[in-house]
Amino acid sequence: MAYTPPFRFLDLPKELRLMVYERLPVKTTHHYFRCSFGLDSARLVQNTAKLVHDTFMGCAILSTCRQIHCEAKFIIRRILRRINNAPIRFITLPNPNQWFMEHLAYIISYISVLPIGQKWTPISVAYAHRDSGNDCVAHNDDDNDHMAQQFLADRNGWLSFRSSTPMLYITSEDQEFDIETMKAWRDEGFIVEYIPMGKGGKQYVQTLYKLGDGMGIGERYAIVAFGDAAAVCLDVFSEPKTATSKLCSLIAYYPTSIPDTRHRFTSSFRVLVHLPEGLPGNESTVGVVRRPEVLGIQGKRKTVQKRVTPGIGAGGLQDKIVYPCFTYEGVEAGFAEHDLDEYDAVADALAWSRSLSTVRKGFSAEVDLERVWEENEEQKYRGKSVDKLLDTYTKAPTPFINFTPTMTGASGLPDLKRFYRDYFLKTSPPSLHMRLISRTTGADRVVDELYINFKHTCQMHWILPGVPPTNQKVEIVVVSIVGFRAGKVWSERVYWDQASVLFQVGLLDPEEVPEQFKRKEGDDEGDGLEMLPVSGSEAARKVMDVESEEFNDMIDDW
Repeated sequence: MAYTPPFRFLDLPKELRLMVYERLPVKTTHHYFRCSFGLDSARLVQNTAKLVHDTFMGCAILSTCRQIHCEAKFIIRRILRRINNAPIRFITLPNPNQWFMEHLAYIISYISVLPIGQKWTPISVAYAHRDSGNDCVAHNDDDNDHMAQQFLADRNGWLSFRSSTPMLYITSEDQEFDIETMKAWRDEGFIVEYIPMGKGGKQYVQTLYKLGDGMGIGERYAIVAFGDAAAVCLDVFSEPKTATSKLCSLIAYYPTSIPDTRHRFTSSFRVLVHLPEGLPGNESTVGVVRRPEVLGIQGKRKTVQKRVTPGIGAGGLQDKIVYPCFTYEGVEAGFAEHDLDEYDAVADALAWSRSLSTVRKGFSAEVDLERVWEENEEQKYRGKSVDKLLDTYTKAPTPFINFTPTMTGASGLPDLKRFYRDYFLKTSPPSLHMRLISRTTGADRVVDELYINFKHTCQMHWILPGVPPTNQKVEIVVVSIVGFRAGKVWSERVYWDQASVLFQVGLLDPEEVPEQFKRKEGDDEGDGLEMLPVSGSEAARKVMDVESEEFNDMIDDW
C-alpha cells in the first residue's frame, strides 16, 4: 500500500514559506529540499536541521509566544543538536502567535520521522520562489483535495485557511445525501466526506470519536449533521472528554433531540443548531435531554419533548438556550436538503449563511469578498465589457440580479449577458455617480448602502423602464444585497424608493391625491390627505447629512 504523507510544503502558511525562501540563497533553496527528500533517515534529519538552522540565522529559534508547546521545543532541540551540538536558545517575541510556531514544529517533526528510503516530493516547491526552474515534480490529487488546496495556496485568492486541511464531514441517517449541499461546501474550499449514520449505536459513536485521529498540529475538522445524526453528534460532543478533540465546528440541522438548554459546550469548538418551527397546525417538537444531578451525582437521562417556539426578533434566536440555536418559520425538517419535498429556499439560504460563518470561524478562515464585488461594480457601472462582468458571477447555483422596485434583471448567465449587453451597459448616462455610504460584509454576502445621482439623459431600463429621457436630475439611496458562492457573485437584490424617482423626473405629483383620500372641507385633522407622503432628492441628501433636512416634516402635529 502506497505511503501517503499527511503533510505537504504548500500546506504551510505563506509567512513560513516566504521566510524559508527569502533567507536562503536562491540556488541552495532547491538543493536543500531536493536532497532532503528520499535520503536515509540520518541524512534526512541532518539536512533538514541545517536548513532550519540556517533559515533562522544561527542558534536561535524565534518563538512568537511565551509558552512554546513542550513537544515543539523537544523536536526542534533534538534536530538542531544533530549539527555539531549547536547550542539552542529560545527567543520570545512580543506578538503572540502560537499557530506559526506549531506549523514550524510540524514540518520538522514530519520530515524527521519519514521512513528510510521513502521519497516524497512536495507539490510546487517553487511556488513562492523567485526562479521556478525545472526542479519541481507535479503532484496529482483528486478533484476534491485539489480544489481545497488551490484555495489554500492562492496568494491572491478570496479565501485562506489557517488549518492546513479544512476537513468537513457531513453526516445523516441516509446512505446517500443531497449532492447539491455537498457540492456547495466543496465549492467553498472544504474537503468534504460523507458519513452515513447507518444503524447508529456504538459503531457510529466510535466513528465520530476517531474523526480527528492522525491529524497533525494545527489541523482541525468540522461536522455538519442532519436529523438523527445531528442529535447523536450533539450528545457525543457535549461530553467533557471531547474538549481535546480536533473538532472546530459542529452544525446540527433539525436534530431530533438537543442537550439540556442550560448545557454549555466546551469552548474548544463552535456549535450551531437549526430547528424547524413546523407548519400551522403541525408545530414541530424536539426532545430535550436532561440529566438530573443530586449532590454532584448525575441521575438517569430523561428526554422531554418540547414544542419549538418562534424565538425572539425576526431571526428566530432561542434566547432560553445558552448555545446558539435558531428556529425557522413555516418549514419542516428537511428544509435544507434540495432533494426533499420539505426543501425551502429561503430558510435554507438563511441557515447556510449562519452555518458557513460558524464553520469558517472554527477554521479561523479569512474571507475577502470585497475584491470580487468591487470588480463586479466596476464593470457594471463604469466598464463596457460584458465578458469581464460575467466572469465575476458563479455558474452554479444559477446567478441572478433583481432590481426589485421595477422587477427588471435576469437569471442565468445567458440572460444576464443579454440584459447587461442590451439593456444596462449601453444605457448608463455619463453623469451617473456613485458613493458608498456603508458596507456590511458577512460570511457569504455583502450589503451596500449607496448614494447615486445622475441626469436622466437616456433611457435607463433598470430604474425607469419604458420612460424616455426627461433630462431631470435624480438623487436616490440604493441598498444592494449581494450573495456569494465559491467566491463569486451568485445573487443581487437591489432596493430603492421608486416613488422618489418618479417624483424627481416629473411622473408623480404629490398634490394629485386620489379623490377618495382627499381631505374635504370640514374634515378633522387626520381624516384625509392634502399631499401624498412622498419625498424627493432631499431624502437622499438627508442620508448623507442627517442635519440637512428637518425630521417629521410630514407629520402634521409634530
